[in-house]
Amino acid sequence: DYYFRKFGGDAQVVQTNTITGRPGTGNPPIVLIRPVLPGSPVTVTNSFTIGATDSLIVLVEGALTVNANIRVNTGGFLAFIVRDNITVNPQVGFAVGSPRLAGAVNRVTDPHLTGIYITDGTFTTLPEVGLDRQVALAGTFVADTFVFGRDLDLGNATYPGELFIFRPDLWAQAPQELKEIEIRWEEVNP
Repeated sequence: DYYFRKFGGDAQVVQTNTITGRPGTGNPPIVLIRPVLPGSPVTVTNSFTIGATDSLIVLVEGALTVNANIRVNTGGFLAFIVRDNITVNPQVGFAVGSPRLAGAVNRVTDPHLTGIYITDGTFTTLPEVGLDRQVALAGTFVADTFVFGRDLDLGNATYPGELFIFRPDLWAQAPQELKEIEIRWEEVNP
């Protein structure tokens, strides 16, 4: 609610349940997504990339489901601020036998989900039936609860099912309003 009050008035409002590419246009780069069907999640169905000079804050009134890659190039910025839960579906990730699963993951070009993701709810990575895919998550992820569902079976001893990658450059590119924290000082009687 804090971020909705802070940014919601300046946002371009989009009513949809499906994100098929980079959401929103215009300036300021703030988009408020309202689901067409209240109570149903907003779903990212197609991959998209935020460019090196691009900046975007997406507020989602409801839940967010991710079915595709979301990347941010160095110099760009992306934040998803979600009122309800964030779910990463099983098809997002490196398949078993992928050279990237066995090798190093580039923090800019390889992650499946990049940006700053904030929710009051639960951040969940869903498993597949059988052997799961490793999902690479680059940036900052804030949630009340995390539920990690990926299981790489024998690969668990060598590789995490959920690989978190630090991207401090995202905060350097963040709009100043996102970095401010409201603090109220009040003197009380002893």
